Amino acid sequence: MPTVPPVLSTRLEHDGGQRFAVCSAARGKPEATVSWEEEWGSPEVTEKSTNNTDGTVTVESWLLLPDDITQGNLTCVASHASWTHKHSVVMEMTDGENSSND
Repeated sequence: MPTVPPVLSTRLEHDGGQRFAVCSAARGKPEATVSWEEEWGSPEVTEKSTNNTDGTVTVESWLLLPDDITQGNLTCVASHASWTHKHSVVMEMTDGENSSND
């Protein structure tokens, strides 16, 4: 299979009463590297990697959001073998419930 660029996206997840900003680099080959420019003092950033049935890999970075963070922007940065420079996507946080950009 040739090199396949991933699709970069962000979303907000709720898990166990905690909020996470999730950056996803979906279906890339080889797998992409993802990170957050701002971590807002978060005690936890978890990376998850999933091997897809088509031979591609989805990589996600889960950033635990502190309870006092209700608005602001987070920037997810990704690099991949098929790109000559890093790509980024901005996740905009607003007061109240945040919507996903799926």
